[in-house]
Amino acid sequence: MFASLPTGSGRALRWNGSRWAAVRQFRQVIGSGLVLGPRDVWVFGEPYVPGNGLGTWHYNGRSWTRFASVGALTTASALSPASIWAVGGKTAAHWNGSRWTLMSLAKVLPRDTLLCYSRATAVYAVSASNVWAAGMGGCENRGRAPLVLLHFNGTTWQRVLLTYRYGQPYQVVPDGSGGLWIPVITGFQPPTFTLLHYSGGHLRPVPLPLPGSGLRMTVAHASGSTVTFGAGAFYNTANEQPEKALIFEYSGA
Repeated sequence: MFASLPTGSGRALRWNGSRWAAVRQFRQVIGSGLVLGPRDVWVFGEPYVPGNGLGTWHYNGRSWTRFASVGALTTASALSPASIWAVGGKTAAHWNGSRWTLMSLAKVLPRDTLLCYSRATAVYAVSASNVWAAGMGGCENRGRAPLVLLHFNGTTWQRVLLTYRYGQPYQVVPDGSGGLWIPVITGFQPPTFTLLHYSGGHLRPVPLPLPGSGLRMTVAHASGSTVTFGAGAFYNTANEQPEKALIFEYSGA
């Protein structure tokens, strides 16, 4: 488990069967982690904290190693311990079991302006020749929009779609039927949550039982099925405080 503290630090925690214990404490906030086994753990930095600088770390069961050369990777998806895709900023990276190879996404992300700073924020690897990534234009005057969906075909990254209706995607999750779930936050005070579904070349918002202005949710797909779970909270839009915890289930594609 990974946690961030109000002081701006982060911790990697491990359950030993009876209690949680800190395996490592970091001076910066943790953005995401990837656990492939007790001796194969990756930790990535938080993309939205200025000056974070945590970087990319790996735990081999004995010690932690920081990969300074890969820059600000922030999230990853693994095909195997020897094939991991990660993104962060304007970079995509692939781990082959011994080293990271970097690829620039600058040409397929929206262009930066005085009010916009684009970045890749989510990734999902299906195979060596089928990798999806999502990102945003990060425009202050457009509620973090535009949203951009990218695809890697084994050779090059291409832009699949760009829309100004939505802002920051923070996951790309399979639906079990060849499509993708993409949870998105648009706007700032308060932000609006939307769960998007991409299938057959079309991007559609998914109807939810609660208004997106108060909902915050992450999703997880049950492998080998078309079942997807969502977990999160419903917030008071006046003070941005959580009012109730929520679990959703979607069955069927």
